[in-house]
Amino acid sequence: MDYKKVIAHLRKRIISQDEAIDRIEEALMIAEAGLNEPDKPLCVLLFLGPTGVGKTETVKALAEAIHGEPGAYCRIDMSGLSERHYAASFSGSPPGYIGSKENNTILDKNKIEGRFGKPGILLLDEIEKAHPMVHQTLLHIFDNALLRLASGTEEIRFTNTIIIMTSNVGSEALKAIAEHQEAMRNASEGSTIDWEFSRKQIAMEALERTFKPEFINRIDGIVVFKWLTRNDLMKILNIQLEDLNRKLKRYHSFHAELTQGAKEFLIEKGFDLKYGARPLKRAIRQYLHQPLARLIIEEIIPRNSKVVVDNAGEQLKFEVVSPKTDSLDSEPTVLELKR
Repeated sequence: MDYKKVIAHLRKRIISQDEAIDRIEEALMIAEAGLNEPDKPLCVLLFLGPTGVGKTETVKALAEAIHGEPGAYCRIDMSGLSERHYAASFSGSPPGYIGSKENNTILDKNKIEGRFGKPGILLLDEIEKAHPMVHQTLLHIFDNALLRLASGTEEIRFTNTIIIMTSNVGSEALKAIAEHQEAMRNASEGSTIDWEFSRKQIAMEALERTFKPEFINRIDGIVVFKWLTRNDLMKILNIQLEDLNRKLKRYHSFHAELTQGAKEFLIEKGFDLKYGARPLKRAIRQYLHQPLARLIIEEIIPRNSKVVVDNAGEQLKFEVVSPKTDSLDSEPTVLELKR
């Protein structure tokens, strides 16, 4: 694994979250140099911030960069472990209980342990929703990088594992900070407020109210993800369009070209400070993917052509430009889709 290529991939895919990428880069550099502690995970990171700002997307991009697949990581939804007895779901049923001799665990051993030169990845999503007893089980993993299953016949090692936790604690207070900052920016008012310091202070206060000090003390890095601006969404939109065109060229032999007006239309429909990039993805699906799917199914688009997408007011309009039409500089075919 070339850690520089991994980080380059992350910087291309993840927008405005440089601190998270820097933390991952530190862990990969230490691991590649062989300086990591032999009885600890490669790193334990906590990603804080609201929904839709790229916390899980960062993990997917990391898995894709290391293993070639965005789903090549073990994800545990911690909101499903809110009761005390769910702590046993990590190591299996204790002796004397049904299934105690079986190696039942919610953890994927292969995805966690990885392989030589390619670390495994464990995502603990919404860690704050798990029961405190589950947190205690995690402390043992953070300290020893080892989990022995209740059967006694198998164990999972975390010495080659990047552990990433996500949490939404403090999101409402962080949203208020972001809205205040946006309002002052729009009003062009000068400010001596250190927004970065305020954002991190609020996050840490929320963290200390939620978790015990010994749990926080086991975390190697705490990253507060930034709210996404309209400029950030434009960059994310361009990444989404690159992904779309790869699919269109591979499976249907044409590509789509969006005008600046079409892009601004999607940003306007998809911008919501509270929900991050998710409304944008819904807007892309509604106004771009669905009409394109209809054109594909109705076999309207010739091979090796392009579809020019422009703003038509309350929707997007699609113009098919065939290779012959393009070369002769003729009028393209304008398609009006009935919705």
